[in-house]
Amino acid sequence: SSSPQGGIEIVKANNLKPESYHLTIGAKGIRIEASDKAGAFYAIQSLKSLINHTQWNKATKSIALPYGNIEDSPRYGYRGFMLDAARNFHSKAEVLRILDLMASYKLNKFHFHFIDDEGWRLEIPSLPELTAIGANRSANFEDGKAIQSAYGSGATTKSHQFYSVADYIEILKYAQARHIDVIPEVETPGHARAAIKAMRARFAHYSKLGDKQKAEEFLLDDAEDKSVYNSAQNWNDNVMNPALPSTYHFLSKVIDEIKAIHDQAGVPLKIIDLGGDETPSGVWEKSPKVLAFMKENNIANVLDVWPLYIAKINTLVQEKGLTMSGWEEMGMRNKGKGMVVNADLGKSGIHLNVWNNLPGQGQEDLAYRLANAGYKVVYTSAANNYLDMSWDRDFADPGHSWVGTVNLNRTYSFSPENFFINLRKDDTGKDLKPEAYTNKEQLTAEGKKNLLGIKGALWAEKVSTDQRLEEMIFPRLIAIADRAWAPEQTWEKGNSFDEATYRKSYTAFIKKLGEDELRKLDRVNGGYTYRLPKIGIKKEGSQLLINTDYPGFKVYYSDNGSTPTLKSKVVNGPIPFQNGKKYLFKVFDAKGRSGDVISY
Repeated sequence: SSSPQGGIEIVKANNLKPESYHLTIGAKGIRIEASDKAGAFYAIQSLKSLINHTQWNKATKSIALPYGNIEDSPRYGYRGFMLDAARNFHSKAEVLRILDLMASYKLNKFHFHFIDDEGWRLEIPSLPELTAIGANRSANFEDGKAIQSAYGSGATTKSHQFYSVADYIEILKYAQARHIDVIPEVETPGHARAAIKAMRARFAHYSKLGDKQKAEEFLLDDAEDKSVYNSAQNWNDNVMNPALPSTYHFLSKVIDEIKAIHDQAGVPLKIIDLGGDETPSGVWEKSPKVLAFMKENNIANVLDVWPLYIAKINTLVQEKGLTMSGWEEMGMRNKGKGMVVNADLGKSGIHLNVWNNLPGQGQEDLAYRLANAGYKVVYTSAANNYLDMSWDRDFADPGHSWVGTVNLNRTYSFSPENFFINLRKDDTGKDLKPEAYTNKEQLTAEGKKNLLGIKGALWAEKVSTDQRLEEMIFPRLIAIADRAWAPEQTWEKGNSFDEATYRKSYTAFIKKLGEDELRKLDRVNGGYTYRLPKIGIKKEGSQLLINTDYPGFKVYYSDNGSTPTLKSKVVNGPIPFQNGKKYLFKVFDAKGRSGDVISY
């Protein structure tokens, strides 16, 4: 196409790879070359990134841009984010806000975790019990009417917190317009308490009516099962029974309905995630139905039911023309001494989200072992990319800490193909010796081909408000987006970590982030409540030195014990220190939002 001088020209260039682009800015205007719509879209995102934040949301006749030429393509085809909307619900409007920023930073996969033990958040028209009960929490423990309160939902009933078919269609279309694929997750066999309780209520309803066929049609548990187990979240009734034909019928029905909603939206479903994580030990051991199932299938050990179940549901999904994804356990099995890679399913087409690489816990190379065995892997590193983790060990800092702390530096330092290169401490903060990884498996050339990309994840047990959600996600997700798109850095390569080169790279990143990108987040969609930087204080001689963990923010202070306001003094350099005075410091953003008060 052609454009007037100073305009934008977009040209199809078949020689470029998918999602890639060439962007040229010169005296005659702007020229974008791309082989597909996604590439052109990402060129425009880069163009927006070049516009200084001071010119955003501002009526102007012209915008100054530097002349230059950019040739760009993504490092990974899978650049993702997972949102848990099951533990604590987040509205359609908030999901759309998140999708906007994902698109701005060239993330293209939205893993939608809206089903778990504590909630079923998607309307399935043919099974209304799923949301009538699974999206209804009550402290009255009303079996058949609701599931119990959890994760701060309180004593009052929380009902109808789910996405209607119309909501989901809107989300799908919104994502598609931004070149984002939505990957829905239906948890099985574990993390299924909401579904199990809903289908048990359906069973009771139709049993009263004398309709045995309808009562048992979608039943997910064996009432005679006396197995004793305890899940990671302390449930003892949250696992589907793999011996019931109704379990597979249920999954088939739900997948068909989700697939139909995608078709209705004009956004065909390609991948369905079926969970597969954290099935606790002890399940199925005393289920008469499972024992009979084992006999029919010549299975001597209940542990061998697991790989058979995964193979069966993978076949079910493939027969619908879909790809199955799930958590790492889908590619593993227990032969009596703990979970190991199941090479038998390595070429089955299953995509695995691999999270377990906790430093010092022994599974640091799990993603590589699975990729080397043939599984398609999305590296969802808990040690770097779990955004529900606390930034530091400050009591006031929200989040979990079971993987250690995950601050912006740790997220940015993630090396997907050379994970061991900069590991210095275990998940408790203790120093690690280099020999700790001597016998760990490295990513092979073939395994590298199976590494689809990386993903950030936000589990919502401690995230009950949209404000907290945005605070936990941003700016760490921007660092994940950078690592997913930008080429492999020199500091990621080799056997020894180049600290100086890394520092240079990270410093450039946080400078752009703090001085420009976060200011843009203040100006779009009414502003985002990203995490404000923490203040660092150091006493040196008779002075206090003040900084923040990323730049671009003013620090206000008082020396009389009063809480700093926008009318207080601004830190512009070292502050003279006097004994007896109480110094209080506070960060403010451009809109007047403030961080925690820090005292000295």
